[in-house]
Amino acid sequence: DVDGVLADFDGLASALVGVDLRVNRTAFAAMVDYGEDVHRAIGKLLHDPAFWVNLRSLPGARHQIGRLKEAGAELRFYSSLPDKYEGLRRWWLWNNLKVASSMEEVYLRTPAHAIKGEYILNDGNVDYYIDDRWDTVATVVAGGIRGVVAPAPWNHSVPEGLVVATLEEFVNMILGKQDNGR
Repeated sequence: DVDGVLADFDGLASALVGVDLRVNRTAFAAMVDYGEDVHRAIGKLLHDPAFWVNLRSLPGARHQIGRLKEAGAELRFYSSLPDKYEGLRRWWLWNNLKVASSMEEVYLRTPAHAIKGEYILNDGNVDYYIDDRWDTVATVVAGGIRGVVAPAPWNHSVPEGLVVATLEEFVNMILGKQDNGR
């Protein structure tokens, strides 16, 4: 996943809508905790190309992606965002995280959230997956992929051992398994 794992979506959205979306949040849908006006404001941001261009990476994300690249990992990205912005997201991954040597080499798929987990399972050759949405991780784990959940206040009742505190912990898990041949 990208937003909430690699990109600071809530940080930029908070600054632009004037409400800290990381405080007192219990659900992924901002409408639940902040109301319809905030929900609509976020919806408008999703359709503004400048939002995607100005999005910043989370601290340490570029370094952790670099560690995976150095280890020879094949990087695939799945992000449920409006399809018309797939090119901007591809550019963002290349420009901000240097995930590939050219923008054309960035492996990115943008399935709708409702089918994201099944899409990943059917895409093939995915060994590890991280997302800030437990429902997607639950689907890929049930399908045999080693999935973990990035910390987010809307994830409730996640089984022990499936939550990582940081992206670094996730990368260490992958590299440790590669190093140990597991």
